[in-house]
Amino acid sequence: MSSRRSHTLPISGRDIPVSPAWLGELTFLTEAGSGSHKTENTYRSGLRLFADWLQHYKRAGFDEAMSWPLSAQELDTATVLNFRTWLLRNRSRSTTTTYMAAVVGYLNFLDGQDQLPAGVQLGKLQRQLGRHKVDRNQAETVIDLDHARQGIPS
Repeated sequence: MSSRRSHTLPISGRDIPVSPAWLGELTFLTEAGSGSHKTENTYRSGLRLFADWLQHYKRAGFDEAMSWPLSAQELDTATVLNFRTWLLRNRSRSTTTTYMAAVVGYLNFLDGQDQLPAGVQLGKLQRQLGRHKVDRNQAETVIDLDHARQGIPS
């Protein structure tokens, strides 16, 4: 039986490097995955896509000539939010949520190591990401309340 797993990066089409995408990624994945290989693999995919996106579209000073593992020190909040916007346009909402959890988790990991990039404001990033979730949930609540009211006898 042949493997259907791709051995190229999804945006640039380059071969997936042997090295992890980011400095400290292996330690982060071990901590974040808590022993779940599925979580580790999914977060690894999210971090690879983020690195591929940064390099292919030449964001935050990254380009395809840079070898992995990359340093996150040139990242800033706006770039991370731009990646989320790209994800929402090109991937499903659940993939966006999961991959952003990987990226923000990695940034939180760096913060815990006193290596958070100077341009990244975790509080602002988390508020921006949370705002979209709150807006969506409020709309769903209104729809649910309308549906519930229709079922109440007069």
